[in-house]
Parts: sequence; C-alpha cells; structure tokens
Amino acid sequence: MTQENPKAPSKLVRLGIIIATLIMGLYVLSSLFKNFSHLITPPAATAPVENAAPAP
Repeated sequence: MTQENPKAPSKLVRLGIIIATLIMGLYVLSSLFKNFSHLITPPAATAPVENAAPAP
C-alpha cells in the first residue's frame, strides 16, 4: 500500500502538467490565430463581396 500512494500523487502531478500544457498550448494557438486572422480576413472578406455583387 505504501508503494501505491506515492505513485498516485505523481500521476496526478503528471496529469496536471499535461492539462496545464494543453491549456497553455490552446491559449498560444488562439493568440496566433487572432494575429493571423487579421491578415487572412481582408482577402477572404473581399472575395465574397466581389462574388456577391454581380450575383444580384
């Protein structure tokens, strides 16, 4: 029993580190997406506007 108890907290610590890493990764990806979205949105916004104008 004494050998299993130290393993449980270490597993919890590893899970906590993994969860924290995933959260930080998502935060970084979201910030990068926000930065690149400013560059990507203007061309994407102009294309539908040009296509929508001749349609009606």
